[in-house]
Amino acid sequence: IATSAPKAAQASAMRASSVATTTRSAPDTALAACQERSIRLRACPPAPALDEEGEAARARRWTSQALFVACVFLLIFNAGSVQNWARQQPPGWGSSTIDQLATVWVERLSLLGADQPVEGLRETWRDAKNARFDGKTDDQS
Repeated sequence: IATSAPKAAQASAMRASSVATTTRSAPDTALAACQERSIRLRACPPAPALDEEGEAARARRWTSQALFVACVFLLIFNAGSVQNWARQQPPGWGSSTIDQLATVWVERLSLLGADQPVEGLRETWRDAKNARFDGKTDDQS
């Protein structure tokens, strides 16, 4: 009977210590998070700073990507300009080929609806241009 009391005390002490370890206080949690972050930073250190040649390569890559995106955007949403430019060139094999390709390109894009934003802006401009503020109507189209 005398030995059962210390065992009971040991069991309750173990339960209390396990509860204490599972319910950490806020500073303990913050410390653990900080240590975990420190371990991750040592495992994957930041890349070293780029030298002058690396910076130049990064700038060329960014410029190339920006030019590519701008060209694709213009080819899709301003395809009519290529067609108009080709029609203004002197007659020849090159200009007629570009005109035919541009005509097919514009037709295909109009099927997809890519010409709708440009046409919407043109229509808005025509409406603003033809707007009359003196109460009279304008019969021009």
